[in-house]
Amino acid sequence: GSERELRTHFIIFGKFDAFSKRCQTLIDLFTTIEEFNCLKDCRIEGMAAIVQNFIENDDFTVRSKNEQMLDPRNQKFEEDYANFQNQCASEDAKIRKIVSEAFQVTKTVQLELELHETLKATMTRQEGKEELAVWFKHCLQRYNEDLDKVAQWFKTHSDNPPLVKNMPPIGGRIAWVRQLTTRITGPMDIFKTYDSVINNDKNKKMINKFNNTLYQLLQYEKKYKQSFADSAAALKKEMQNTLIKMDANHVLTVNFSQDVMRTFQEASVFKRLGFELPAGFDTLLTREQSLKANRAELGNLLV
Repeated sequence: GSERELRTHFIIFGKFDAFSKRCQTLIDLFTTIEEFNCLKDCRIEGMAAIVQNFIENDDFTVRSKNEQMLDPRNQKFEEDYANFQNQCASEDAKIRKIVSEAFQVTKTVQLELELHETLKATMTRQEGKEELAVWFKHCLQRYNEDLDKVAQWFKTHSDNPPLVKNMPPIGGRIAWVRQLTTRITGPMDIFKTYDSVINNDKNKKMINKFNNTLYQLLQYEKKYKQSFADSAAALKKEMQNTLIKMDANHVLTVNFSQDVMRTFQEASVFKRLGFELPAGFDTLLTREQSLKANRAELGNLLV
């Protein structure tokens, strides 16, 4: 009797174990289906086609909806599920390929990181997440190299930087150095959100390099901000002088130097860059055109 009861227990627990495994398989199945369906929110070229192909060809639950999925004895389900897993593996390989191709064409570290952040928020497949992790490491390596490039570029060109056409010397220098500052701070702002980056001893050298380079860039900007402040003070002083002066040869000239015109131009650039102008300068800027016209008219009268 006890042997028969034991056999009965084995049969019952065996069936329960088989049923539990089938339930877990179904959980995995429906999780996978949900993950692929959610990929429609992943905005990357080629992803929509993968999702569509999955829905039309791989989701065997649509074709097997009348089967007894919960019945562990249903071998047809096991065959279908094995085939389903193979098809998913094929789709995952496609996902890794299009993710890799998207990163390969990014032109800057900033764009590469922004793409990573966008895809990370919508990537539901593990294979895709692993590919993103590969490219995140690539971002770190690329950024480290970029820090070296920015530091060298600044060292080489800080005395005579390449200015945008028609930019005044002071404002042009600040616009130039701000581009370099943005180039290193933009990616770092994203890296700072990752403890695995900031608190990793392997990245200490990179972080120190960033801090040193940023300090130099900010000091450069500070220097030329002060240079503009000095020019602005000189302009305000000159504007208090008489409009007409006589030189040593008793020749009358307009007391309105080219430095005045340049400072007006600098002030316009500084305002576009978001700086607060010295007191009273906004009023002077509104009078710029009339002052230029009066200078030209006086110059014609004195010829």
